[in-house]
Amino acid sequence: MKYIIASFFSAVAVAAFVGQPNAAAADQVGKIESFVPDGWEPIQTAVGDLNGDGIRDLAVVVERSDEAKGDALDQPGSRGILVLFGKPKGGYRFQAFAPGVLPCANCLGNAERKPGTPAFLLTIKNRELTIGWVRSAPDAVDHVKLVVAYDAKRNQLGLLTDETVAADRVTGKVSSRQRNYATGTVTTNGQHQKVALRFIPLTRISPEEY
Repeated sequence: MKYIIASFFSAVAVAAFVGQPNAAAADQVGKIESFVPDGWEPIQTAVGDLNGDGIRDLAVVVERSDEAKGDALDQPGSRGILVLFGKPKGGYRFQAFAPGVLPCANCLGNAERKPGTPAFLLTIKNRELTIGWVRSAPDAVDHVKLVVAYDAKRNQLGLLTDETVAADRVTGKVSSRQRNYATGTVTTNGQHQKVALRFIPLTRISPEEY
């Protein structure tokens, strides 16, 4: 259990580095404006090959602008993921837009991160998109990590694994759950069980489940 917590905290700690737009990602911002839906703005990016064609793709955390006219589903402060696949001759093509799959701007509580650091762990590595966040409250702190992969047959991005680690500040009790949707395995506080295989599209992920 201690190893699980330590490994997750290490991942969150490096988010301040890997989650920020690096030089390569920042250079792409001007090239993605036409893909960002009206009323949304990019706040964080990650670059890497998601579909295995050897061309760098782009994952973008977008936030609904306070100035934008909200609707029933996507109120100002809503956050989502925009995924663009790189084209062989340069530029990008649209792959997916999943509004509301991330906690909103005011939904993370007093998250334990330094001012100015990104709200999310966001990386693309080994053809996987990893998204993580910390939600904190006076009596508890929750760590969430999602791993998303591209399914070529479906031409969709889907949830491969998710992990939650919850710590009660009052009692000190820690609980964890890891779900692997590709193998149908759920591990809760170290106890394993098999469940039915599932494919969960990126657009169907809800932060309320975590």
